[in-house]
Amino acid sequence: MLNQIMRLSGCSRATIGKNIAVAIADAVTMIVPNFCVFFILAEMLESTSSLNHLLFYCVLIVVCLVARLIAVKLTFITHSEFSSRSGYEMRKNMMEKLTRIPLGSLLSMDLGTLNNTLLKDVEFTEHTLSHVISYVLGIVCVLSLLMVGLFIFDWRLALSMLVGFPIAIVMFVLLSRLSQEGKGKLFQTADKLGSAIFEYIMGIRVLRAHGQADGEYLKLDEKMKNARDAHLKYEMKASLAPAAFIIFSEAGFASLIMFGLYSIGTETLSVTVFLLFLLVSMQFYRPLTQLAILLTQFQYFKVSMSRIEGVLEQKELIEETEVASDRLGHEVKFKNVHFSYEGTPLFKQMNVTFPEQSVTAIVGPSGSGKSTMMSLIARFWDTDEGVITIGGKNVKSMSQTEISEQISMVFQEVYLFDDTIYNNLVMGQEVSSTQLEQVCRQAQCWDFIQRLPDGLQTVVGEGGMRLSGGEKQRISIARALLKDAPIVLLDEATAALDVGNEALIQRAISSLVKDKTVILVAHNLLNVIYADQIVVLENGEIEAIGAHEQLIKSSNGYQTLWNDQLDSQGWEV
Repeated sequence: MLNQIMRLSGCSRATIGKNIAVAIADAVTMIVPNFCVFFILAEMLESTSSLNHLLFYCVLIVVCLVARLIAVKLTFITHSEFSSRSGYEMRKNMMEKLTRIPLGSLLSMDLGTLNNTLLKDVEFTEHTLSHVISYVLGIVCVLSLLMVGLFIFDWRLALSMLVGFPIAIVMFVLLSRLSQEGKGKLFQTADKLGSAIFEYIMGIRVLRAHGQADGEYLKLDEKMKNARDAHLKYEMKASLAPAAFIIFSEAGFASLIMFGLYSIGTETLSVTVFLLFLLVSMQFYRPLTQLAILLTQFQYFKVSMSRIEGVLEQKELIEETEVASDRLGHEVKFKNVHFSYEGTPLFKQMNVTFPEQSVTAIVGPSGSGKSTMMSLIARFWDTDEGVITIGGKNVKSMSQTEISEQISMVFQEVYLFDDTIYNNLVMGQEVSSTQLEQVCRQAQCWDFIQRLPDGLQTVVGEGGMRLSGGEKQRISIARALLKDAPIVLLDEATAALDVGNEALIQRAISSLVKDKTVILVAHNLLNVIYADQIVVLENGEIEAIGAHEQLIKSSNGYQTLWNDQLDSQGWEV
């Protein structure tokens, strides 16, 4: 476990050793006064008690109390710093990991599980590192030191106090194993409930519109009950281990009394020593209850650590090395590309070139792989075989930052952060007010931004919920204009918009794609008839490539799409 803690927290053995040393120092300053009280009582019960001895023990108690104040402060600071740094490192490492794993793997993760891992599991791990481990170490040190002192004073009575410990330890281990299955179900039900709550919040408008705001459609009540029942069932099983540990370990108290009375009866033990052992035993058995409860929390701790490690062990996008060479423009090329999605083959031996500073449209029926091609270019996924190059350079040898510098993306589903319009536009860039206004005018969004109460400082809400679809799309285009990357990917950028918004966005796109390498996906073929080339996809294969006039004569797939387009223009209400 120590290696796992070091690996996930990023802390060295020296740092962990410092935390252990502070916990031990705290335990020593706490146990020494107990021994002093023990010896003071022993002196007072003896007829030949020494005043000097009593004063020495009293002074030692005062010294230990002062030392304990310092030790407690150091313990608090050291453990809090250790846990906070560990939590920061784990969250930072997981967030960095999410930027390096394929998008398909990320999107396939359960949202509730990922959220609970980033928040609850790390939070519980922080708590365990700052409190549980230090308390366990402190209790173990106190009990060990106390028992060593008692063995020195009278090994027979000390041994009688430990008579139930072997059975207590065995029962604790066995009963802890019985709760393992319930522990897994407990985490699963919590993750499912978390996902359902996220889905409920994100879809509240749809649910209200269909009279399902009570959560019945998502079975929220059922999932809450399952989480409750799993928690209660686990707690009932988990409580058996500490209960058995406490009962059997405290059986030593009964053993101490019986053996002590027997020894007094046989005159092999003084009443004074027996009374002192009874007094000290109260200090010995009391922490055992807390120790047993803390040890059960290690079950949660181990699972939380494993879940964090599970995220960090996700397969990453492969970074291939390539001989350094100058990039030749911004041409995008697929060379013998094979790709499977969730185990299902999608592309086989795909070869296509997207020339520099030209407009290429990708068309085809739903599910043919249009958006997947865009994702492969942006390296959201990696190819199974073959190569995708940008300017002659394999994208697998390019970092995410390098790819981001080359590509601007505008998708149908625009996501805006719960922040101001200004921050959603600049995305951390340094942009002058003049440049920002010019870009917003090009993107046809300056007028509506000025009509908002706070202008550019208007907070748009989660996902941009306070703006219309057309307004969000125009802000997305302005964001891409500000980025000014040489390659522009447009994935259904005008789909599902009204005619007025579509016209505005078409004008905004015209500003965006000027002198760029443009690759776009569109269902409305009227938007692509002037493209330099059109790639027709069908079932993951390229059926034809050419200009509109050429394809309308030679491509059956394109003819079908075009005829369907014309038919859709003539429907009536």
